[in-house]
Amino acid sequence: MRVLILSTRSRGGGAALAARRQMESLVRAGVQCRMIVLDEGEPDKEVISVRDWENNRYHHPRYLRLLRDLWHLRRLWRRMWYKIKGRYLGYCTKRNSERRSAESYISNPYTMYLGNQGLSYPLREVLAKERFDILHIHWVDAFLDLRDLVGLTQPIVWTLHDCGLFTAGCPHMFGCEGYKAGCDSCSSCAMLSPASGRRRSVDPFYWHFRAYYGRRKRLLKELPIHFITPSKWLENTARASLLLREHAITTLPNAVDTAHFHPIDKRTARQHLGLPTEQPIVAFGAFNALTDHNKGADLFVAALKHLPIDTCHVLVFGAENMGGSPNRKDGIDTDSNMGVSPNRKDGIDTDSNTGVSPQNILGIPQAATYLLTMSQEQMPFVYAAADVLVLPSRQENLPNTVFESMACGTPVVAFAIGGLPDQVRHLENGYLATPYDTADMAQGVEWCLQHRPQVNADPFSMPAVAQKHIDLYKNLIKGK
Repeated sequence: MRVLILSTRSRGGGAALAARRQMESLVRAGVQCRMIVLDEGEPDKEVISVRDWENNRYHHPRYLRLLRDLWHLRRLWRRMWYKIKGRYLGYCTKRNSERRSAESYISNPYTMYLGNQGLSYPLREVLAKERFDILHIHWVDAFLDLRDLVGLTQPIVWTLHDCGLFTAGCPHMFGCEGYKAGCDSCSSCAMLSPASGRRRSVDPFYWHFRAYYGRRKRLLKELPIHFITPSKWLENTARASLLLREHAITTLPNAVDTAHFHPIDKRTARQHLGLPTEQPIVAFGAFNALTDHNKGADLFVAALKHLPIDTCHVLVFGAENMGGSPNRKDGIDTDSNMGVSPNRKDGIDTDSNTGVSPQNILGIPQAATYLLTMSQEQMPFVYAAADVLVLPSRQENLPNTVFESMACGTPVVAFAIGGLPDQVRHLENGYLATPYDTADMAQGVEWCLQHRPQVNADPFSMPAVAQKHIDLYKNLIKGK
């Protein structure tokens, strides 16, 4: 069996990480698997950059390659035009969102599935050259043109990592139900609000979206795609949508590498990171943890204010672009009510009177340590060092952070939203707080610190999840 995976990236972000882990798990299971990505410079032989493929397919002198680029000037112009249009649309969305509450605002508005038709990367040519039995699509922002899939005879599988495909491009909906009747008819969508108070009827970008939304609807109806959702919540949401309600949908979880993420002695992990060895540690973090409103850093701080100041030491990871020491690069900023320091040891700031204290920026009442973007090699130490991981996200599908923490033996406290009930069993291996009730979240932290539940992620290990995907692939191939 030969599987070809499509993903915009193979690194950076939960969806890219899930796609890479799926590829690695299939390879370990003996499946021939390759991944096509948009990004350049991927070092793995199983990963193909479509941009590198485009550059390397011509073995002609430089002047002939220049003539080729001039020949494709129309494509290059369309690529530039759609990028400009996408940036302008995002700007208009941001301006109109200022009139809306933080909960209904899309914190990172995408132009996903609005402008990528014009990018015209040679994906169709790559698919024609590659030999595969199954095409598996992951997150493909600004990469995939749905028309590239027309005419393929192989089964197509698409793993949804957010709601962007069946909405106006919104990764999270925050209570909006316009996707059920069709986003092109929704009168309250922030993504489609006209700029500068213009009427929607004369806004060219709205009509561009309506035309593309209708084209997307027709293509999805024609393409025999089998969709995978990592959580039951996303499956139910997709089934209720206008665009996907007629498609086959299966729930299969993302995988975690339990050989890499495994329990480590807490004292050893804390000494490795320079953390307190005796005090309980409460961790919080994610990709863009402090800049993505959806990740709930403000809710985390509000929950900490319900705890006594000497209850715990706080560990924040994913805290890039936080200010602080002007000398820091990668590693850790430590703040114990003393500021930040240029005196570093193993990436840790230990002194004061330099820069702005990250604690003052967040307003965390407890002593806190701030980790910058950490490598995958360091993350098991981060999870193992904590006594409990708090995930205060406003909406989540099936976050990798929860699986990784559980694989390292650390319980999770989160709101009972999205796919988190698929991962955390309330009062068994963690605590599910009432959505957005920070006092209940603080109570969950105290419960985990008191009861110390035993957790693991064995049902979500790479071999177990890979076998579920292989069984689905075989069924789809037989049904051709």
